[in-house]
Amino acid sequence: MFSEYDKVKIKETGKHGVIVCIDTDGGTKPPIYFVEIDQAEKTEHDEENMIWCEEDELVRA
Repeated sequence: MFSEYDKVKIKETGKHGVIVCIDTDGGTKPPIYFVEIDQAEKTEHDEENMIWCEEDELVRA
């Protein structure tokens, strides 16, 4: 399990980022994590700079 502001790596893309939000739907669902991609790895496409990930899609950086 991760916490807000943990540094992570997204397995699929290899990009690094920081968890900025965790959603559990009020404790009724497993957590999903909103990750902001590191500034140096951002692209021009806004949708690629912040992404929702499930726990199994992330590893600690």
